[in-house]
Amino acid sequence: MGKFYCPEYDRNRVASALRCSLLCCTAASFWMVPHAAQAQSAAPRKNPCPAGAGTNCNDPNSARAAQPATAPATAPKAALPAENFLVSDQIVVTGSRIARPNLSSPVPITSVSGAEFFQTGKISIGDILNELPSLQSTFTSANSTRFLGTSGLNLLDLRGLGTQRTLVLVNGRRHVGSDILYNAVSPDTNTFPTDLIERVDVVTGGDSAVYGSDAIAGVVNFVLKDHFKGLEVRAQNGINFEGNGNSRYLSVLGGMNFGGDRGNVAVNLEYAGQDAFFASDTAHFSQDNRFLTVHVAGDGTTTPNNLFFNDIRSAGYSNGGLVRFTTGQSGQDYRGVNYRSTFLFQPDGTLVPQTGSRVGLGPSGSFIGGNGANFLEGDQLGLQPQLSRYAVNLIGHFEVSPAFTPFVEA
Repeated sequence: MGKFYCPEYDRNRVASALRCSLLCCTAASFWMVPHAAQAQSAAPRKNPCPAGAGTNCNDPNSARAAQPATAPATAPKAALPAENFLVSDQIVVTGSRIARPNLSSPVPITSVSGAEFFQTGKISIGDILNELPSLQSTFTSANSTRFLGTSGLNLLDLRGLGTQRTLVLVNGRRHVGSDILYNAVSPDTNTFPTDLIERVDVVTGGDSAVYGSDAIAGVVNFVLKDHFKGLEVRAQNGINFEGNGNSRYLSVLGGMNFGGDRGNVAVNLEYAGQDAFFASDTAHFSQDNRFLTVHVAGDGTTTPNNLFFNDIRSAGYSNGGLVRFTTGQSGQDYRGVNYRSTFLFQPDGTLVPQTGSRVGLGPSGSFIGGNGANFLEGDQLGLQPQLSRYAVNLIGHFEVSPAFTPFVEA
């Protein structure tokens, strides 16, 4: 096995290292020639030393004097043909700088963007938020007339603990209460400018330590757009498949920056209206269809205890009043108990017998069809109240310094 000598570093360490590498690699390549080539005595023995290194490449003086051959320049790679590249319109997002409240908050936050309010076709902010599991529809557009001073209001109620325990904020600040005759602390979400809402954050715990007892159930924060520029007009109209419950919405929003984008002012004009919609306006709700008890449990019969009936009429109440007599002429139930005979008062004060088929357990039971009442006629059951709302909102701010930014919300 051959022995190779590598000279020590001289003044130019880089050149010495290159010489050492080239000499060792060249000698190794010649030594690795197969032994079969050495058996051919007629063939001349090749000089194992590189060109310019003499005949004795093991001599330190000869190796030091030898100059390494210049390495040939690497030829540039040929460009790949265009057909080797795949062209695709798909965009893969590997990261995002979109601000998400849950990434920086110690408590879970439910966020609803402003654009989602217009994807449902509803014209009330509160009715859309009440579809969240954490909110209960205590005061909505459909049931706001239960108390004095709450008609037409849409109040938020987290976890069903009461509207006075749900704190509603606008841009992180408390808002004026609208339920003057009820609690006088809950804002009406119908007064908030829908087009100016950037997002709504709902927090359901851990806020009473910051805001007090009115945030025991949680906090709902409406974040408004603070740098809106331009003019935006939005209009929508909706109606159900039976031609009832028409709703309308029109909004005009304009805003501009000033003072080198340090200030902004925006004005929103909004109109929302909807027609009253009652159960009698649609065939699906105009009849009382449900189960009635027709047998007593454990009576030894194979008949089901409850059966489903359509168009059930009351035998105990009427819009104009009624009287009942035990005459034994109205039939019996399966146990032999007599039904009471029912007579209805007419608008002129006369009495007429109630018609229809008797079902259920005596002595009262119920009627199927006839001239009785099911309390779904006319306007007795409202599905959507009449609404007409006009709103004008103005927001603005100007950054005098990072520590002083006056604002107006009206």
